[in-house]
Parts: sequence; structure tokens; C-alpha cells
Amino acid sequence: MNRVFIQVKCKYPHGEALANYVQNLAKAVLCAGYEVIIATDINEEYDFSTITHLNVPIRVIPVVPSEDEVEYQMQKATGFCEERLGLLKEYGITSEDRVLVFWLKSEYFLNKLFQFERQAGFKTICGMLELFDKEDYSTIEKYEEAVHIEGNVYLNADAILSISEYIDRYYMDRGKVTYRFPPMIDSKEHFQKPKTTEKYKFIIPSAKDSLQFMLKAFVCLEEDEIDRIELHLCGMSEEVLKGFLTTSEYERMSGVIFLHDWMRYDALLALYQQMNFMVVARNRCQRTLANFPSKVPEGMIYGVVPVVSDVGDYTKYYLKNGYDSIFIDGDSIQEIKKAVHRAISLEAEDYLRYSDNARKTAEERFDYRVWVPQVKKMLKNV
Repeated sequence: MNRVFIQVKCKYPHGEALANYVQNLAKAVLCAGYEVIIATDINEEYDFSTITHLNVPIRVIPVVPSEDEVEYQMQKATGFCEERLGLLKEYGITSEDRVLVFWLKSEYFLNKLFQFERQAGFKTICGMLELFDKEDYSTIEKYEEAVHIEGNVYLNADAILSISEYIDRYYMDRGKVTYRFPPMIDSKEHFQKPKTTEKYKFIIPSAKDSLQFMLKAFVCLEEDEIDRIELHLCGMSEEVLKGFLTTSEYERMSGVIFLHDWMRYDALLALYQQMNFMVVARNRCQRTLANFPSKVPEGMIYGVVPVVSDVGDYTKYYLKNGYDSIFIDGDSIQEIKKAVHRAISLEAEDYLRYSDNARKTAEERFDYRVWVPQVKKMLKNV
């Protein structure tokens, strides 16, 4: 059986969005008829024996930092090159195998990988799931380094695996073959519980979005509308929340806002099961156009209805306004309020239809099994 080696830097499993993306992509690769070996950092919340058991037959190989400080600094400087290339050599990689690379932005490692590829004859695909702009980096040096890696070094790969049409165009304009896959889910692992509609429960799952505008939009609701909702905020402290609202706004909303600190993945999914709506509003910029939040399909499989602005591809190609979701026109307070008002105004019967459709869309558009033919095509043709 031919093999796919996934080389990734992430907290695997379930430690971050990238880990979830890689895990479900790996399942699709497995179904396409390939053996899968993932070399990754390990999420310390999970015992490694548990990780091994839960991922069978996918093989997970931990990339372990040295306890010796000098050696560890060398590992960092080289992108753990010795460990990662050593794994490929240990497994006797051949021209029939493929290497997928995610979030490894060490020029030293990448150049060594491409050099080894020319010797051994395998094919390499670099995954691009985000494309940040200058304002997203803390220093101009970090921005220039990322532009160099993504815009120059990655061009030595045989193909690019992208998450959005925007990233596709970025690399196609540079002469690269691209393959596009959204965040996937395993619908058979997630079961929807009956939704209650006595109060509509909204979740804002990330503080990275246009959070203040979303909060202000809820503040602007009528009193009777506020009485009919719960608003759940993830990764948010009371102190931070108070920084976004005036004292009177905070007092007005304090009875319906529920704060959730950082949550384990299983706890987050349990929270999704209770929610009616997920609100994701972002300003229009390169980072937004290029991204595709995995939280959207993760919520939809539990019947959570997205209330979303235009982010990446999902409003263009996957969701349908008025069927499985409610679209926000931009990220202004007024437009977010209008979309939230639409959600609150739904009668219970209409809401349940939206919720069922959200689950259906997740099964039909985001389940990894749907993408197996395209994954197989990519691995065969690259």
C-alpha cells in the first residue's frame, strides 16, 4: 500500500483547528487507499497511548523536543529537520509515497525536504490554510519571513493544498497546481440532540472575530428580545468583556451572557450541542477572504445555525442563506443586529427546519467521506 506522510506542527489531536483539519483529512486519505503516518507535536491533554488507540489505523509519530536546552535550540533552528527527515528515511520512503506539509515554516527544513525529494522521488504537497497580511504580524520581519516562505519556498512543492479560492488564486498566479479542501468533519462521530427553543442560545466561538461589533449588536436589541436569548462567549474573561462594553451596557446584558474560559475539545462540542445559533462576523480583508473557520461545520453537525458574514468560501459555495444559515452583510453593528433579529424572530418550527438543514449540509458538504474521490485524485495526479 502506498503511503502518505503528514508532517505538521500542531497540538494533535484536538488542540487547535489545524489538528482537527489534519485528522479528518487523514481519514479521507485513508479511505482513498493509502497508509497514513502523521508526524506531529502532541496535545499534552491526551495520553499518547490513548492517541494511538483512537487513531488506529492511522499512525501517529510524536515530534519530541529535547530536554537538553542546546539541542532543543538546534531543533527549533532547523525545524526539527533531523527528526522529521529521519522518519521518512526510517520508513524507506519511495517514489510512490506522498508528503503533506502543514504549518512548517522553517526554510532550512523545507529546503532539506525538497532536496531529499529529488533524491528519493516522492512528491510533496504544501498545505495553506491561512494567508495573513502585514497587519496580522507583530513585526515586519515576521511578515517578510512568512511572505518569503509562502510565496517563494513553497513553490518548490509539487502542489498546494488550499482551503479557499482566494489561496488557490494566489498560488495559481504563481504557476502552481492547487487542490482545495474545506475543513472536514466525521458526521458519524457527532449526534444531534433535540434542540430547545424556550430561549435561543447564541455562541460567539472566538474572540478573534469582530467581537466588539457583535457584542454591541446584541446590546442594541430590544428589551424583550434580550429576555429571549442567552449569549455564550468562548475564551473570554469578565475583565475583557467589561473592556468592550460601557457600564450600562454590561449591566443590561449581564443576565444573559455566559462566559466560557478555554475549553477542551470535547467540552466545546458538548456546548455546541446546546446552542441554537453561532455568530461569526469578520471585517473584509485578506486574512478573512483566505480563511475558512472550522468551527462552522463543527457546529452545523449539531444543528447549530450559522449567523455569518462573508468569510472564505462558505457563504459562496457551501451555505445557503435562509435555508441552513443567516448571512450578515459585512460586520457593522447594524448589519449584525439585523441578522440576529432575523434569528430571534424565527418561530420554533421554522428554526427547527433551519437546524435540520444545517445538519444536512454538514453531512452532505463537509463529511470527509464526501471528499475521498477528490483526495484520491490529488494524490494520484500530483
